[in-house]
Amino acid sequence: MPRPLRLEAEGAIYHVIARGNERKLIFRDDDDRREYLDRLIRCRERFGLGVLAYCLMGNHLHLAVERGATKLSRVMLALQSAYTQWFNRRHDRVGHLFQGRYKAFVIEKDRYLLALVRYIHRNPVEAGLARRPQDYPWSSDRYYRRGQAPEWLDVDDVLPLLGQSRRVAVARYRRLMGGEVEETYESLKAYAQAIKGDDRQEADGGKGRCRRGRRPGRTVGGSGKRKPAEGFLARPTDRGVSRSCRGRDSCFSDGEVLRQGGVNLCSGRAQTRGEADERSTSAQVRRPVGGRPPKIIQEVHG
Repeated sequence: MPRPLRLEAEGAIYHVIARGNERKLIFRDDDDRREYLDRLIRCRERFGLGVLAYCLMGNHLHLAVERGATKLSRVMLALQSAYTQWFNRRHDRVGHLFQGRYKAFVIEKDRYLLALVRYIHRNPVEAGLARRPQDYPWSSDRYYRRGQAPEWLDVDDVLPLLGQSRRVAVARYRRLMGGEVEETYESLKAYAQAIKGDDRQEADGGKGRCRRGRRPGRTVGGSGKRKPAEGFLARPTDRGVSRSCRGRDSCFSDGEVLRQGGVNLCSGRAQTRGEADERSTSAQVRRPVGGRPPKIIQEVHG
């Protein structure tokens, strides 16, 4: 069976899923979970990874992350390998801990990020491990409900999508987690086991306009280190591609983010950095013909 495609682009948002080999436990107790989170934090600092949400179950885990300058495949190799070695030493075992390679879905549109966070935080409820999301201690849900999080958890990259003030955003988040929604993350289409969502542009004539700028929390000075966001709605500068948008219907798709990072989903070839810079910010992702998924051109087997 061929490996699934791996899309790699700086600034892309991924839903990462890793499962235990033979459906066995990857976390036997809370000390295991603490160790995994500690290693995830180290990867954030080392590789400029954005950690947006997480949920550590028993035999699998979910992460919502934003890729920095280092390829996600490299980050996950460092994270999973180091944790596996530590786990095997602690529990006096040998062999694989995780079931094959992790899954990583690019979230096609910014508006789907909220659906992903909701899905991750409700995972323990759906699995019967908790009555409410806030009752499960090993997810990032409680930080969103407080509107405050440790420095390594980038809640300020997500909450502004719900409101322009922290109080309003937290209130809307709580309603989002407790109520019914029209479009759930589970209902989104998956293309080539690599993209979640659809390829349509948002409203406003399909132009997908969005504020451009360097997003708070992006890596700084090319070092790969990640700088904490300063303030809830820190104003972006004129560098990079912003993922924080003023409204639901005025966002870039992640297809545009991929193109800005040098990955073209439609032309059938990779772009050079110069070609990417010359592209208009209103470039559109082409609708697939006959319902087929967009053509994906960058495959990584890292």
